[in-house]
Parts: sequence; C-alpha cells; structure tokens
Amino acid sequence: MAVWHMIHNTYEYPRNQPQSSGSKMEVACTRGGDVPLTYFNLYKTHNSKQQCYSKECLPTQTDSSRKKKIQSGIQREEHMKGELLAVSLLAAKQLKSGKFRGNQTLLFDLPPNTYFQVVDSAAVLRNPSGISAGHKFLRRPIPRWYQNAKFGIFCHWGVYSVPAYRSEWIWWYWKGNNPDPDVQQYIERNFKHGTTYADFAKDFTVEFFDANVFKEIVEASGARYFVLTSKHHEGFTMWPSATSWMWNSVDGGPNRDIVGELSKAFNSSSVHFGVYFSQYEWFNRYYLNDVLHNTTNYPAQVSYPQMMELVNEYKPELIWSDGDWERSDEYWKSKEFIAWLYNDSPVKDTVVVNDRWGAGIMGKHGGFLTYMDHYDPGHLLPRKWESCTTLDKYSWGNRRNMRSGDVSSVSDVINLLVRTIACNGNLLLNVGPTNHGMIPPIFEDRLYEIGRWIRRNSEAIFDTNPWMHQNDTDKIWYLVSLPKGYRMKPHAAWTPHVEGSKLYAFFLEFPRAKTVTLPSVLYEEGISAEVLLDEGQREEIEVMGEHGEPVTLHFDSHQHLAAYGKIVVAFEHFSAKYRDPIRYLKKMGILDSDGHPTRMGELKKIYEGNAWSVPLTDLFRPRFL
Repeated sequence: MAVWHMIHNTYEYPRNQPQSSGSKMEVACTRGGDVPLTYFNLYKTHNSKQQCYSKECLPTQTDSSRKKKIQSGIQREEHMKGELLAVSLLAAKQLKSGKFRGNQTLLFDLPPNTYFQVVDSAAVLRNPSGISAGHKFLRRPIPRWYQNAKFGIFCHWGVYSVPAYRSEWIWWYWKGNNPDPDVQQYIERNFKHGTTYADFAKDFTVEFFDANVFKEIVEASGARYFVLTSKHHEGFTMWPSATSWMWNSVDGGPNRDIVGELSKAFNSSSVHFGVYFSQYEWFNRYYLNDVLHNTTNYPAQVSYPQMMELVNEYKPELIWSDGDWERSDEYWKSKEFIAWLYNDSPVKDTVVVNDRWGAGIMGKHGGFLTYMDHYDPGHLLPRKWESCTTLDKYSWGNRRNMRSGDVSSVSDVINLLVRTIACNGNLLLNVGPTNHGMIPPIFEDRLYEIGRWIRRNSEAIFDTNPWMHQNDTDKIWYLVSLPKGYRMKPHAAWTPHVEGSKLYAFFLEFPRAKTVTLPSVLYEEGISAEVLLDEGQREEIEVMGEHGEPVTLHFDSHQHLAAYGKIVVAFEHFSAKYRDPIRYLKKMGILDSDGHPTRMGELKKIYEGNAWSVPLTDLFRPRFL
C-alpha cells in the first residue's frame, strides 16, 4: 500500500520505494475542504514529485500528450465503477469543516503496476497520528499468496488443553457469569480441591512437541498456510510477552517459546505462517476495569503492545483477530494497528488480516471475511472469504472425551473444501493438540488422507479461480484455470468463459449412472475430458453432444475409477453461456445490494442458540443453487 504525503495538493511517492515509469493509479484529490473528492490519474516516474491532476489543479509543467491523458481520465470519472477504498462520515465532516489540511499522511490502496478505481465520495481519512480513521477499514487487494492458498490448518492450543474438557472455553464455563454445573463437577472430580485455572499451566508441559513434526504434518495435508492461537481468551500467551508476566509459555508451563519455534519451522517451508490473536481476555483486570469505568487501559497496556510484539518478532503473514465483539474497533485501536501493519511493519508487503476487529465489523470490513465460524453458504460471495471449521465437531481445543464419531470424515472435509473454493473462499481446518505437544493420531490420519486427495488434484485446486457457474448440482462443482497471459480484474470474485481456459469439474461422489449431463458445459468441436489420477496420470472420458448444447460424459467403461470416490474431470476446448452470478444472487435476494449474504442474522441466531449442544458442523445447511 503506497503512502502519499499531502503538501499543498502535491503528492510525492516515497523515494525509498521506486516504481516503474508509467504505472497508472487512481487516487483522490481535494482542495481544502471540498467534498466530495475529485479523481484523477497519476502517471508516476522514478523518484519524482507529481502535481495534483484534477479539474481544479492541473499540472503547471507537463507535455501536451500527458495533458490529453489527464483530461481523458477526468472525462471518464463519472463512469468509474469499482471497490470503495474508504468512506467515513467523520472524515467527510472534517473535510467540509476544513480541518483536514496541512502535512498529513494519506493511505491509498496502490501497489505498483496495478490499476484501481475509487467510486462515490471516497473520503481521505484522518486521525491525529496521520493514519486512516472512520468506520470502514481502508482496503487493499488480498495478497496473491492467500488468494491461491485455498487450504490452511488452524491450531487451537493453550492451557485449556490441560483440563481438556467441553472446549477451549472451559475457564468461562467454570468461572464465568453463568457457570456450567457439568464443568464444575468435572473439575471437582478430577483435580484436587482448591485448584485454580492458573494451576493448570504447570501441566501444560508439551514435552513431545516438535515444531518440525507439526510442519511436516501440515505440509502432508496439502495446506498452504498455518495459523496458531498465539493467545486465546484465557490470556495465556504462547510467546514471552512483556505484558503477560508469568502467564506465558516461557515464564510458566513448558518454558518454551511456542510461537518462535513454529515460526522458525515454517519459515523453512513453503507453508505461510500466521497467528490467531484474541483481542479480549475474560478475566484480565485491565479489561474488566475498562468495562466498568469506560477507560482504554487494556488496549494501551496489553493487547496493542502484544500485537506489535508478535509482528515485529515473528513476522507472521496472516493476523487472525478474534474476541473483538464486546468493544468497538476504536477501543481496540484496530485502524491504527492495521495502518501500521500495511505501511510500516516488517510484513507490510505480504500480510493479510481477517474481519474481526471490532463490534459490528465481522462480515463487512477487513481483509478476507469470515462472517461466522463454520460458514458454508453454498453460493458465490463477491469478497474473498474464509470458512473456519474444526475436525472435532464439538470443540476447537483438545478434548479428553472425544470419540471417533465426533471427528469429521475425510469425505466431509473434502466436500466442504470444494464448495468453499468454488465460491471464492479458503478453508481453514482446525486441530487441537494435547497438553503433551501431540496432534492426536486421528487428526493426523485425517490430514494425511486429505493431503493425498489434494496432491492428486492439485492442478485443479491451485492457480484456479471460481467460474461464472459454481455448480450444476450439490455434487458437481467447478473451478477454472485461465490461459497464460490473462489477468483477472482486482477483487474479481469469478471468471467468465475465456477461450483457452481449462475447466475442472469436481464430482463429490463417483457417478452411479453410466452417463452424466452437465448443463453448464457446452459442446464444441475438439472438446476433451480427462479424469485426474495419481502422480500426474490421466484417463480420457468420452464426451458426447451437439454444438452449443450441454455435454454428456460416458462413464460406463470407467467404473474402475469408482475406487477414487471423488474425481476431478478436466475439460479443454469447451464453451459456456455467459452468466453474472453476483447479479443473479442479488436479484434472487440471496445477496443484498452491497453483496452481503441476507441469511446472516438467521444463521447467527441458530449458532448462538445451539453452540456445543449439537455438532457445530451440523448446524447449517448451505444453500445450493
């Protein structure tokens, strides 16, 4: 994200970040307190200052050809359509009142050699430290590594793995506002009288923990990123935080820097390393006093410094915020942190964040959107999103009383993965290690089997994009690989049919019928279809049809492939009828005018009313189209 300095309507690109000559950008310009902002095209050159190009402030010295380009850009401004970089009523008022002026830092979504558009009254945001303010976070494109990662492993691990009962929320169920008698009885029966939650830390020994073994398991699963709970709601930090004295993994418990060991292991891997971070802590005295007295000592003294520690020391490429729902993003200092993260942090060029940065923000603002845990919409979403779910259907943390039937099957996980990536999402699958430092063998087995399937079909999973048709049935889903040289638009959620594309049809169960007709795939001369097999092998499938009509696949001579269960068929030289899925979903009332799912309120009520009483993964039924 480029940082521009406003000095009397002059924009200067930082000299320590030279850019290619001629790169085109859309930015916003204002004179004094004028609202709305006007837009202009900026053509950069190496280390040179550029005047503000707009109707009001054209360059004083420039060649005629550049002036023509500038005027052309201005004439087209009323037709601009794209993503809103930032908008804020507060900022608009500041601009209108003339308070926004002087030497102030503006944050724009402007990576090198990339063209973006600003629409409506995009407001330049301000706060005393010169970083973005207002309700909406300043957005920038999702890093390419995350767009293409598709599958990640979540790891919920902390002191709660010692009692290992009910879930990682056991402390809250034991000592919270409404204690659970079942949890209280469990503690009384299995631990000595007078035991406190802090006493569990001494048994968080992790003596069998080997960061390289964790890395090998994650690599074998086919995942492209790994996210560790650096701190959950209990407040125990898995690194030696300066603000968590004696309640961290170095001063107590295992006397080891868990974040550091895992960060080092994954730095030698192609798997990207990220950290989960809980903003609030159930029983932190700073936080409880803030709630009582409407102060902000907790973020100032605890949470904000901890996030800075994590990024500066371990350089994670993903920050998965949580525990934000009780207070606003202003309280958590979220915008200050994200602005620093995107512009001055050691991971500014590659880092990505989620959407849990303050009450009311989840599913609306941020980097990738999570909406809610276990979210499985069954239809395309316009913003990059992530489905986070857990192998243990009843808990994110380790449970001593987990049974084999409580663990999601390989088939269920693969089905969820395919639905998710076909609808513009990533899947983050959780495992809960034991207090002795082991990933339970049943989890390990599941991950190895998932990895086998991913390796067989990696061509169809990675370097592919959601298609304009997500699926033909709830058992047949699509992804498409674009021809070399074709570039998707920024923030594009789906891809139309492009000549030279390769289409992948995911069959979530092997066809029982001898023939299968695919309404979304149209017949063309020269069309071919092949089933992806192990070690790069393929088996050709007979394709029948008439020009411009749906294709029919013949499986009668391929019944031996049923042993694979789920197969992927790769098509080349095919055709398809154009369809705008986002427009269709809005027309059907499945998405609102802003592209947000209309069912979220209903789903959240179901989740809040049933959490932990039934398997989490059984709460929702995706809406297949």
